[in-house]
Amino acid sequence: MSKECYDNDILNTANNTSRLIGGYSMFKGKWTEKLTNVLLWVGGYVNFIAFALLGGYIIVKGNDNQKLTIKKVFIIVLLFLGATAIMELFYNFASMSGDYYGSFAQDIYSIMTKIINIAKIGVFATFVVLELIKKDKTSAESMNNIEQPKNDV
Repeated sequence: MSKECYDNDILNTANNTSRLIGGYSMFKGKWTEKLTNVLLWVGGYVNFIAFALLGGYIIVKGNDNQKLTIKKVFIIVLLFLGATAIMELFYNFASMSGDYYGSFAQDIYSIMTKIINIAKIGVFATFVVLELIKKDKTSAESMNNIEQPKNDV
């Protein structure tokens, strides 16, 4: 076995190992539109700061469809942020009274907070599933561009 063949075998083994380690082979250096949209929805659910970081990255690197998705996520995040803020204001003002704890107002706060949290989970989970089942436009466009063989008569 020549030294050149031996060196090529070592390089191929090293390349295959580096692709397997760290999940590099999963993304192959590319973020798909579907993946970034799913991460946007998950980031919007997890935290406003996580959404801001992901959204900023996609505004810089993304296309027009992704920017439209950012707008949708931003509006929904603001709606839930506003609902949570209203409930926190209600809690803070109501807890200033001496008999808040164990009262009807505390029960309302507890129930409304749980409803908002369940709605938030439902809305974000629905949009994540919709992004996952949405057909990829690039694959559909590439299927339309395939030339069909013509049968000459």
